[in-house]
Amino acid sequence: MKSIATLFLAGLLALSLAACGGQPSSDVPADSGGQLAEGFQLESTQSDTYTEKDIQAAADVITQCFQENFPGCTMTSLQYMDALSADGAPEWAAQYDADQAIVFQSSFTVEDPGEDSTLNPHSTYSNWQWILVRSDGGDWTIGTHGQG
Repeated sequence: MKSIATLFLAGLLALSLAACGGQPSSDVPADSGGQLAEGFQLESTQSDTYTEKDIQAAADVITQCFQENFPGCTMTSLQYMDALSADGAPEWAAQYDADQAIVFQSSFTVEDPGEDSTLNPHSTYSNWQWILVRSDGGDWTIGTHGQG
């Protein structure tokens, strides 16, 4: 039952993934998309699988995607918890034909996301999950994201 729900969620969220590539860029205009809250910092637990550099690289891909594709939104938290990531990582990696997967959770507020958004204006989204994958130690790419 859990795998059916996971597949449904992945399919539903696939529509929003086209805009989220995997490579961070420093060419994002400040007013083009989402923002990070003042004092924003990645929260992370110690990992048995990933180095701090691995975790930070994945977090950079997430924040870049958010800044490019979530207009009218402010990310208030981004968390990597090793236990959450390890729980479903093998299945996520297999689903995206990758060697590794990593899972993050975020929270963000929405003011006015614009006409084309499926997000509810003047709301807060908690437990928004980001699933990133990679193979052969390469760059992280976003497999899927959405309400967890």
